[in-house]
Amino acid sequence: MLPNLIVIGAMKAGTTSLHQYLSLHPEICMSDPKETDFFVETGNWQRGLAWYQSSFARPAAIWGDASPNYTAYPHLKGVPERMHSVVPDAKLIYVVRDPIARMVSNYLHNVHGGREERPIAEALLDPSSRYLNRSRYYLQVRQFLDYYDQSRIMIVSSEELSADRVKVLREVFAFLGVDDTFRSDEFHGVSGASAEHKRQLTLMGRLSRGLARAVEPIMPSRNEAWSELKQSARLLLSRERARPMLKDDARERIADLLAEDVAQFRSWSRVDFNNWSI
Repeated sequence: MLPNLIVIGAMKAGTTSLHQYLSLHPEICMSDPKETDFFVETGNWQRGLAWYQSSFARPAAIWGDASPNYTAYPHLKGVPERMHSVVPDAKLIYVVRDPIARMVSNYLHNVHGGREERPIAEALLDPSSRYLNRSRYYLQVRQFLDYYDQSRIMIVSSEELSADRVKVLREVFAFLGVDDTFRSDEFHGVSGASAEHKRQLTLMGRLSRGLARAVEPIMPSRNEAWSELKQSARLLLSRERARPMLKDDARERIADLLAEDVAQFRSWSRVDFNNWSI
């Protein structure tokens, strides 16, 4: 079993939600894990086709892989070539979002994961970072056009997926050739909130285990002091972090850097994206 659907990105544009919604359809089997990164040379390419095939658990009309790292050129190169060598007849879905909003979300994701410490403007305006290039949607999709005809690539707007989920999913199902009348109550779920909750639970678990190892010699009974330590940790983890603000001058500079690519992407996709900030 090899996928005939690849969701190629973009990062922080709703690929996790789309993966979840597609997996609800009885004719679609999405990969487990969600992000296989199989066609990334430094990802799981070396694990081979048998490993990739094992990511799809059941027979289905559509097997799908959703990995945002497939659109991280030029930092991750060669993805379209490797993809076409394995699944030349696959259909591709590219989920895109307001380019600056995507960058800010990507930045916050990295800050929360401990991978980013720079001020927001410095990080987003760094020409050598991935923030700008991952939001250059035409640059990214252009890498695939030597291998996949435009008719095999569907563009999904994150904003439209959020605003009119049933309509967008009906269009996606029609593009994939499965029953486009399928509906699920879970289409109205919000994946992001559960993901953040899981993150906090994971951090809480790690902190609790670390505290246990540290204080066991002096606090073996796990008494009232132990309970207070855990409660303090919960409060610390649940506290809402201050959201860094991108100032207008930095936003304008980013818009200038992305303007040409956005114009090219609009022209190529024939979509206006009127609700974008650029």
